Amino acid sequence: MKTAVILLGHGSRIAEANNAIKEIAGLVKEKGNYDLVDIAFLQFSKPLLGDKIDECVQFGIKKIIIQPYFLHQGRHIVDDIPEEIEKARQKHPHLEIIFTRPLGVHSKLADVVIERITERLNGTTRD
Repeated sequence: MKTAVILLGHGSRIAEANNAIKEIAGLVKEKGNYDLVDIAFLQFSKPLLGDKIDECVQFGIKKIIIQPYFLHQGRHIVDDIPEEIEKARQKHPHLEIIFTRPLGVHSKLADVVIERITERLNGTTRD
């Protein structure tokens, strides 16, 4: 079964702000074992989630794993994204859609925070 992973970001009107999720998708593609790894946004940027799901179906994808690139379980995670997923399920009843948890609290995120602090204290990052 062809499987796609969609990293779902909030989206920003500032194009540069959307680049981080593109870089993360590239890393997931390198490290993971998925037929397709791509990105979508909830608002303000394209591709929007519904459009990306439609595109995946056109490419013969049968299972989509939606990984929100969000830290916490807020309104978008609880309401908005499930609504978009339900619309996609109605439109593509043969498609399996799996919605994972947001990044949340994880020890690896604490490691990243410590790394960022250390970089700044050592003067190895720019302002």
